[in-house]
Amino acid sequence: MTRRPCASQVRRPPAVALVGLVGLCLGGGRARAQDGGAEAPTVPVAVPALSAPPDVAAPSGPAPAATRPAVADDLGGLENEAPPSGEPKLDVYGFSDFTYWHPLMAQSNRWMQVFNPYPSFAVGNLNIYLSSSLGDRLKSLVEFRLLYLPNGAQTMKDQGTPPDTTVIDPAEFGREIQWGGISIERAWLEYAVHERLTIRVGQWLTPYGIWNVDHGSPTIIGIRRPYLVREQLFPEWQTGIEAYGTAPFGSVKLGYHLTISNGRGPTDAYRDFDTDKPIGARVFLQYAPRKADLTVGASFYRGRYTARAGSWVTDAAGAHRVTVITRQYDELAAAADVRWQWGGLLAQGELIFNDRAYTADGRPLAQGSSTEFVPDFRRWGAYGLFGYRFAFLGLMPYAHVEYYELGSGALPPLVGLLPVAVTTNLGINLRPWPSVVLKLEFERTTFPGAAVTSFGRDDITALQAQVAWVF
Repeated sequence: MTRRPCASQVRRPPAVALVGLVGLCLGGGRARAQDGGAEAPTVPVAVPALSAPPDVAAPSGPAPAATRPAVADDLGGLENEAPPSGEPKLDVYGFSDFTYWHPLMAQSNRWMQVFNPYPSFAVGNLNIYLSSSLGDRLKSLVEFRLLYLPNGAQTMKDQGTPPDTTVIDPAEFGREIQWGGISIERAWLEYAVHERLTIRVGQWLTPYGIWNVDHGSPTIIGIRRPYLVREQLFPEWQTGIEAYGTAPFGSVKLGYHLTISNGRGPTDAYRDFDTDKPIGARVFLQYAPRKADLTVGASFYRGRYTARAGSWVTDAAGAHRVTVITRQYDELAAAADVRWQWGGLLAQGELIFNDRAYTADGRPLAQGSSTEFVPDFRRWGAYGLFGYRFAFLGLMPYAHVEYYELGSGALPPLVGLLPVAVTTNLGINLRPWPSVVLKLEFERTTFPGAAVTSFGRDDITALQAQVAWVF
């Protein structure tokens, strides 16, 4: 893995920084998921400790005196201290993945109208991290994902002709290119007030469960995160203020997160449409004696979603702008998680639920109806993942079973009544090189109790393979 400081401050990072980054992304040891020593929902490894590549040499001479607690970034273990000159430096790193999808369904299967019916290759994630120490106890992290979208974009509600973003390259007339977009995953600044308290402001990943913060494809054991996590029963990210810290008590470590933010909304990254400020919290307990590692956590979120439409009107009072609520609901989410690692053995699971209740002014009409409104509903589910990491090439066979009640108000009419989904994944996770992960996975999803007129009468069955790597 190569890291590139900014050109005006060329300085090779210490070898320990490299080891820490790869350690979390690839599950080497117990890398930390949050700064200040927070919990580490990473994959277990039963392989020898990772070492730095030969082109990254450890600094010579005595180590500089520590002036602050080591602050690690969310990819884990990276001590990003400011240079001796006091000037900030910029570290650049990231991850990517390449996936093959092969549906194992007949053409008559209804889901072939929703999913890509053809075997396909894809570059799924290309995430870049920009990390910098700006001064004593002060640190910044930006993460963004490069996308091919909106080229070929579709939604569950709209399966029409996908958009084509092909245009003529202005730099080379006659050459056509397809332009894409950027998704901002994180952009935050934090200050370590005390070894038990760090304050973070900006856009950050919601601290809950096991997978949401450690979301990189080299970290995830399977090819994708559990459906529960992808469904965002908790917001995936928020913009606001986060406070967190840990406290050791012998072989036990207690940690916490407290959050206040804009919550969810059509423009929640930079604008709120009501006075409500959603709050959240997470507490966890980690017990790690010798080869064992047990982490138990609980998370909470309460907030209001508001969308408004505005227009200008002119009356006796003159011209003024009027806004109308188009959608508004209150939501409550809670989760519990547990992860147990003993040597190469891993067992982990999460239980998550989300209640949504619309306000009188913000309840929308059901799609395609002029008289029926979307009801309040609850979504909840749980999953369990079990695997064993062998020393040979870091081989881990694993099984993942998931149960999910979708909630009738959460589904577009196209899909119909799908009250329950049960997913089983059987796969192999392999690490032939320290910075590369290979995965092969069989997936089957069934819908017990689904109406015969719905998509749930058919199963979803597919074979997938993936290469994920850190750079």
